[in-house]
Amino acid sequence: MSDNFDRTDDSTADNDDDPRYLVLEAEQLSAKALRGLVEEFASRDGTDYGASEKTLEQKVAIVVKQLESGDVRIVFDRDEERANLVLARELDDDLLL
Repeated sequence: MSDNFDRTDDSTADNDDDPRYLVLEAEQLSAKALRGLVEEFASRDGTDYGASEKTLEQKVAIVVKQLESGDVRIVFDRDEERANLVLARELDDDLLL
């Protein structure tokens, strides 16, 4: 999967040579879109944060810190026209320049 990731975002989706996946910076999303993406990620089943249960706000704060530190990245799938959060370690090193 990571072989299809590319940082470039200045190409058009109509070209067959264009990458399917784009790695985006948080600043490239509106505050509302970023918040929605983080909330969706934080509220997924299986996103436990230790022995005690966390509120959604606490989970969101954790994910935001992971985005700020670079541990989590935003990946946009051009084919599905959908963004997702992905652990940076799952991406190729050359994408994290």
